Amino acid sequence: AREHGLEMRFIEYMPIGALSHVHVEDDTTGSRRLAECAVRAVSSVRVDPGPQSPVEVRYPIVFSSERRQR
Repeated sequence: AREHGLEMRFIEYMPIGALSHVHVEDDTTGSRRLAECAVRAVSSVRVDPGPQSPVEVRYPIVFSSERRQR
């Protein structure tokens, strides 16, 4: 199966657990709209409780063109 993905990067702040500076670092999907949608979705995430100090995180999101049998 062919896989494509986005590598997201953001900094998580405490005490509210909000994510900031969310952006796509690497995009192998070729879809700017998908990347923009992912940034909006990840930007709305809240983490409770937040860390004691800012934490930089990289998170891969992988999309596969293979259909799974049910």
